[in-house]
Amino acid sequence: INRATVAPELPGAEAFVRACRARGIGCNAGHSYATFSQMEAARGWGVTHVDHLYCAMSDRARLRAEQTYPMRGGVMEATLYFDDLTTEVIADGKHLQRELLLLAYKIKSPERLALVTDCNRALDMPDGSYIFGPKEDGEPILRRDGVGIMPDGKSLASGVVGMIEGVRTFYTLTGVPLVE
Repeated sequence: INRATVAPELPGAEAFVRACRARGIGCNAGHSYATFSQMEAARGWGVTHVDHLYCAMSDRARLRAEQTYPMRGGVMEATLYFDDLTTEVIADGKHLQRELLLLAYKIKSPERLALVTDCNRALDMPDGSYIFGPKEDGEPILRRDGVGIMPDGKSLASGVVGMIEGVRTFYTLTGVPLVE
């Protein structure tokens, strides 16, 4: 194990991160609804990276559902704010529009931003039903229109294109030089 992902707001997250770091395992925050202050604390434990920016993470709007005022920042805002946090974007043309890719690139720079596929076994397969996770008891998803979605069609489930398509899409949408 080289890296592990944790949601900093969950019980035991700090102990998990500290145990990973003691063993030389890097830690990411991901699939998290942490507040800005919880993300700030997680940096102190050793979290250095945030999984797939803008996706499956808290932001001001999502946190407002729990607390009307004052509005709070979440994982998204902390990722953009803290220069020492690296992150990644899913550049398949379905998860994020051009302006979100450009904002991530502008704020994080090529040194702190990576492309990721977030792909599953529906990679480059035809539209249809697939299983996300273990074949025996994984979650059913649909591959439709170049992206994985949940069966109810209301949320994204994963990417379904490979890295070369992500690079092409990022370049096409942003115009960022390939060397970067």
